[in-house]
Amino acid sequence: FYTVFEAFNATGELIEVPIIKNNNSLHSDITFMVIVLLIAGSSSNAATDGTDYFSGGNVSSFSFRRDQQRINYQFELLDDDTPEGEEVFQLELSLGSGTPGVSVGGGGVYSRATVVIIDDDAITIGFEQEFYTVFEAFNATGELIEVPIIKNNNSLHSDITFIVIVSVIAGSSSNAATDGTDYFSGGNVSSFSFRRDQQRINYQFELFDDDTPEGEEEFQLELSLGSGTSGVSVGGGGVYSRATVVIIDDDEPTLPPSPTSTQPSPTTTQPSPTSTQPSPTTTQPSPTSTQ
Repeated sequence: FYTVFEAFNATGELIEVPIIKNNNSLHSDITFMVIVLLIAGSSSNAATDGTDYFSGGNVSSFSFRRDQQRINYQFELLDDDTPEGEEVFQLELSLGSGTPGVSVGGGGVYSRATVVIIDDDAITIGFEQEFYTVFEAFNATGELIEVPIIKNNNSLHSDITFIVIVSVIAGSSSNAATDGTDYFSGGNVSSFSFRRDQQRINYQFELFDDDTPEGEEEFQLELSLGSGTSGVSVGGGGVYSRATVVIIDDDEPTLPPSPTSTQPSPTTTQPSPTSTQPSPTTTQPSPTSTQ
């Protein structure tokens, strides 16, 4: 197997597949013909000569001299702008007529090789995070909540537009947020188009700040692709096909009124103390002079 990258020809070089001769001990020149037969695949991931690579013909012939231990089969790799995923084609060796004492394959070398072309136009999209936490009072400024959708490949050489669909999935649990009451999505399904030079787009929704204590509530967003979108996958590689939005409630529960005492104020019934002792009276007579 030989693995090559579609963008390899950015420098204009050719891809080389070595053909090895494992005996270099001959004492005189012997020339024999090696035929490389290009076998186009029949599967869905078969590479196409003239579109994905250029071989110069289905059959190529080479001559080995005595002192040669390797020759290279070469082909050109074509870098298109179509997301296709991995593609393959095969090369098969055979010998020209009248070549005695030479065998193909075995002893650590192979009669057939598969070339795997790694697509550099493959695109993965997804939500940047798996969970988003927002506060109910956020819309006090009138702004919309944004959830980024990321495209991980910005290397395409020409515009390619595809549709991304965001579906709002209402929850069924007791803490499920309600579209139109807790938030406004503008519809259960929203469609966006990615251009070549776009690396992110934002799904937006409005958050409603009510006055009802509800606790945390949540809803989910799910990504899918519009019809006829090949070479694009959803989720994986650090991005997510589904995201959960958690709404943090800012409404405090109403407290019951403070209790009021119904006990009467205590009244003092004790009389003020009265003194019953008589005032003291002086009984000494006035002195009388007898002179």
